[in-house]
Amino acid sequence: MNTKARISEATTFFQQSPILTHESSGKILPIQALTSELKDIQRDINTIARKLINPLKLVIMGEVKAGKSTLINTLVGADVSPVNVKEATASIIVIHHSDRPAGIIERKEGIPYKGTPNEIYSLLKEHHGDLAFFSSCASVRLGFPLSNLQKLHIVDTPGLATVTSQHSELTDGYMQEADVVLWVLNANHMGQTDVEEALARVAKMGKPVILVINRIDEIEGDPDRLVQYAVDQLGHYVRMIVPLSAHDANTAVRSRDQTLLARSGYPVLLDHLERQIQQKAETVQEASILSSVHALFRKNLVFHESYLRSLHFLKVQNREHEREIAYHNRRIKQELEDRLRQWAEVDFLRNEVKEIRLMIDDLKLFSGKNDKQQIEELMRRYLSTDKINWELTEVIRGLERFMQEEWQKSLDLIQEKQTKQIQEFAREEEIKLNLSLFETLSSGQDLVLDGAKKGAAIAGAWGGALTAYAAWLGPYASSISLGAAASFYLPPLLIAGAITGAVVKLVGFKQEKRRFQNELEKAFLAAKHEITQRIIPQLITSIRRMNDDYATHLQSKFVEMIGHNNTASEIDELEHRISNYCGENKSMINQMMAGAAHEVS
Repeated sequence: MNTKARISEATTFFQQSPILTHESSGKILPIQALTSELKDIQRDINTIARKLINPLKLVIMGEVKAGKSTLINTLVGADVSPVNVKEATASIIVIHHSDRPAGIIERKEGIPYKGTPNEIYSLLKEHHGDLAFFSSCASVRLGFPLSNLQKLHIVDTPGLATVTSQHSELTDGYMQEADVVLWVLNANHMGQTDVEEALARVAKMGKPVILVINRIDEIEGDPDRLVQYAVDQLGHYVRMIVPLSAHDANTAVRSRDQTLLARSGYPVLLDHLERQIQQKAETVQEASILSSVHALFRKNLVFHESYLRSLHFLKVQNREHEREIAYHNRRIKQELEDRLRQWAEVDFLRNEVKEIRLMIDDLKLFSGKNDKQQIEELMRRYLSTDKINWELTEVIRGLERFMQEEWQKSLDLIQEKQTKQIQEFAREEEIKLNLSLFETLSSGQDLVLDGAKKGAAIAGAWGGALTAYAAWLGPYASSISLGAAASFYLPPLLIAGAITGAVVKLVGFKQEKRRFQNELEKAFLAAKHEITQRIIPQLITSIRRMNDDYATHLQSKFVEMIGHNNTASEIDELEHRISNYCGENKSMINQMMAGAAHEVS
């Protein structure tokens, strides 16, 4: 597969990221993280695609008065770089191909100067010696409709002696985009330590460097001795060393003097540039481009695998929340049922029975009718619908308060636990992400920040979701109510009449007092039996249903909030798609590695 096809395939693949397609569908992602990083990858692959059609980027570096401008003019075949203007060469000059002559001087502040290259050139000459003018210039860009520039993009950097901190930063930026560096030395001034230090810094960027020993026409002796000296001192930094007289070469090109051209040494440099670099520009660029594409694939995989781990953790949190809710639901229901049965089987009518029993014990043989009526009225009141209604309502209110308090305490515990788990996961994922980026990519400093942002994004997104969930829980926890149960389950207690009738019949017989008490006990037991056997089971069923519905809604709301309105099935589907996508990403990485190994062999 050729480079263009590989880039096209990569562009399409990155656009198919399940994370980004999920977002572009209008859905909010369950985890609000990594989208900006993935969009950066798409932007980078587009930049690489544009680079494929760009000319070879050639950066010219070296000392002041080394003859860089003359060399550039010779390479281009025209006067495109100012010669003998020290201040002009203190600016970065970018020379490129354009459909018509055009020039611009970018300024650090203010409106740039625009015009034809000749106008820009005249402006530079006009300001000869004007240091204030040149210090305000950031760069000079000149475009020419010259055939030599169709595959050659030249950047002329300031001489070492004129390099400022800002120039250094700008030069580094151009160096990062360079395909080849021409380092020009002055044959009259070899062996300067600052040259070796600067050349070493450039070489560390991994760019191929051609060392040009210029102005050999001005020295006496054999140029080969200078070449050997350069090999000994600087050879490990460069790919090739060429002795050259750019002045003679430029004169020969203009006059078409082939003898002078051969003596200048220019054909050696030109041959290398044309046959081994310019003619193979696509090969030189493709190696760099494919390396960049490979790095993007690996970075893309690292981010998607991180997101996959985050989705898995989200699902674990959903299951953990569901288990916690189920546990507390069972516990609260059981405690409610125990309290309700305790009331029905032990507390219900206990004090009333005790009170009436004492009144019966106090009856005498000659007790009056008023005493009997008092007992009768008391029994009617204690067993009345209103009294039972009040009793049951109070019990239900107490259970309701207990239920709300227990749910709120349980939910507070769940939230505290899950918040700690999320924070711990975010810290661990940040470490994993950073390690993965360090293992797969060469530039680590910026990637640490990527991982830190990712960990913070996870903690922030889920922390916000938990906060919203807690805010929702407050009013919702108090909304669960058993109030409707009281009126619905009120028993039709018709046994009150039978009990009072027994009082009328039996109270006149002293010997029947014990029998009366037994009948009274039976009547109260009958009422309690009706409550415990018919009413309490229905009320328990209602309590169970209400708590189950509450627990179900809590879990549904948690999944909705923690997953930003994505259902469990939608999260499962996204996880499945990302998993498959990661598999495809790995296959593409393996294919690129296999292709690279094949080319080397």
